[in-house]
Amino acid sequence: MRMRRWFGGLLAITVGALAGWPSVTHGATPKSKASKATTSKAAVAKAAVATSFSLSVPASVSAFPGGNVRIAIAVTRRSATVAAITLKGSRLPAAWTMGATANPFQDNTTAVVRVPIDTPLGNYQVSVAGVSGKSLVRISTIVAVVAPPATTPTQPVITQPPIPVVVTTQPAPVPTTTTLAATADFNLLVSPGVQTVKPGQTATFTITVNRTGGFAPTVDLVATGIPAGTTGFFTPNPVGDTSFLQLATSASTPLGSFDIGVFGRNRTAKATLIVSNDAQAPGVAGAPTTTIFSSAGFVMNATPTQQAVGATGTASYLIGISGAPSPVSFTVNTLPAGATFALGAAPTISDTTLTITTNGVAPGTYPFTLQGVAGTVVRTVGLTLVVGSAGSGFGLKASNDVITVSRGGAGSLAISIVANTGFSLPVNLTLGLLPAGVIASLTPTTSTSGSVLNVAAQPSAFIGTNLLTITGTSAGLVASIQVTIVVT
Repeated sequence: MRMRRWFGGLLAITVGALAGWPSVTHGATPKSKASKATTSKAAVAKAAVATSFSLSVPASVSAFPGGNVRIAIAVTRRSATVAAITLKGSRLPAAWTMGATANPFQDNTTAVVRVPIDTPLGNYQVSVAGVSGKSLVRISTIVAVVAPPATTPTQPVITQPPIPVVVTTQPAPVPTTTTLAATADFNLLVSPGVQTVKPGQTATFTITVNRTGGFAPTVDLVATGIPAGTTGFFTPNPVGDTSFLQLATSASTPLGSFDIGVFGRNRTAKATLIVSNDAQAPGVAGAPTTTIFSSAGFVMNATPTQQAVGATGTASYLIGISGAPSPVSFTVNTLPAGATFALGAAPTISDTTLTITTNGVAPGTYPFTLQGVAGTVVRTVGLTLVVGSAGSGFGLKASNDVITVSRGGAGSLAISIVANTGFSLPVNLTLGLLPAGVIASLTPTTSTSGSVLNVAAQPSAFIGTNLLTITGTSAGLVASIQVTIVVT
């Protein structure tokens, strides 16, 4: 299938048919005399199908290198005969990958686009295609604005640790050989590039500010991509020349490999944290880097790590792969009876989608593992499948429709999950776009009862009123509400 070409600059959202697929020109006069005389029933039916649904997406989304972009996608149906819609990434920037919280879907889903850690800052076009049946395709284009995170993301990075930092022997940062400009500037170096720990242990990375041209200011550091159940802190922060990033894992930290983005002003570096029960698990220390880490190993992770599904249904996990020296082969272990799996692309050296299909699986919580093997290197990710009754679905309710915060202040409100008849599954909660200078998080992000929305406004936040969308997904079902954020 041949896709349309990319053009520079920003584009508005476009919806249309893919090249090579049947299309209909409404109101056109056929050139054929026979066509002028008669219009076949087949042509009429084809025209009806071609206008039977459209995709609704935001015009733009915010992203940062190493993060995941969530894009809410809604379907407007004009015909009751449209089959379930399958979401595909029709055109993505190089090395970007896409999955979805529900795929195929009926009315709503959320596309999860993974942005590589070495993505340069700027504007990027992301096109998604909705496919229904064999001959109906709709394409929508979104602008992804990639910028450094303005502040600490959902997983907190504490600037002062609760205990003194004990620095063990660390390899000295290796100077870069790039010729540097004479103007005042800096870059960030991370050493070692990869650390391997067991759950409950702490990994320590040395962050060095490599200054050139008389650059003097201190640098505020922010870390992204810290896995659940892990606490991170920099000592010191802001940093003059050297800081230590400590990542303290716990028993609840999932197994797997995680890209940790380190940001300072407009500079980026990457560290890789591997959490494994195997004390001898491979972890290769590399030279400091400001680009994607290259080693004999590779990185594998999953988004999300837990999905909910009915006794009969499907659940999808986006499997991230980077740095693989050869195509990765996969094995799924300990799935419950009645469950099968499929991988979108395997073996592969890039990201893929793991889809679990249930057929009469008994209700319960089922942990399982995905193992990836490339040559002699093995990576394992721990995942969870929750099987229950989707019943008649669920809804979301906020304790207050409006939350007011002053510049430099914070506030919170409760988000309740309202289960309809027969619904007994956990719900994954996500936040939509936030206004400039406003930080928000949900605790927890997966729940059967509800969550707390925490909102904080930076001193530089814009004064005004904005709407924040909170979306819940579970077993292919989607519900959302909007809360008004007022910054004073």
